[in-house]
Amino acid sequence: MRVLWGLLIGAATAFAQSPLTVVSAASYTAPVARGSLAVVFGTGLANDPHTAAALGGTTVQIIDSQNTRHRAELTGDPVAFARALAGRKLLFQIARGDQTVPNPASSNLIRAAGAIGSAVLYRHDIARSVSTGLAENPHAFLVDIRSIPAIAVALAAQGQIAGFFAADGSAIPDANSTTLELLFLGRRIFERPATLPEDPGF
Repeated sequence: MRVLWGLLIGAATAFAQSPLTVVSAASYTAPVARGSLAVVFGTGLANDPHTAAALGGTTVQIIDSQNTRHRAELTGDPVAFARALAGRKLLFQIARGDQTVPNPASSNLIRAAGAIGSAVLYRHDIARSVSTGLAENPHAFLVDIRSIPAIAVALAAQGQIAGFFAADGSAIPDANSTTLELLFLGRRIFERPATLPEDPGF
């Protein structure tokens, strides 16, 4: 399943080979309020989210308040610039269940940059199942100092970044440590995913 993000000024018309589901980007529920940000779920959407104007034969149009049709563009979306990252030494740290930048958006950026091998997934869902002292939204996991478990996660993630820089980007160290494994009952909360999350996870 692929996910397409777009701003619906009036209503969006998408022609695809399979049914599409349009929901609010804020609540993941329907209906979508006029002028709000929406998410379109479906199969057969483009593998390359570089441009929304030509999605593998699917055309996306936005109808504004004066009933004028416009081609959808992603010029404000980081995915549109991801190709500039190709071939660079990268480290993407994303949190499972991020409610600020949902996992499908992060996955699209990483995929568009050709950097799946540079992704580290902080499994907030696993960590939170063990420790209730963690925030519901893991977006700020790199700097969260509200509890001992949150500080341990932040220091582990920051240590991974420091190790990446110390290796001049040639290696991504494992952020899991004996301390983290003890704190989270033997569970490894940082992983190098073989596939990126395609659902929000919350």
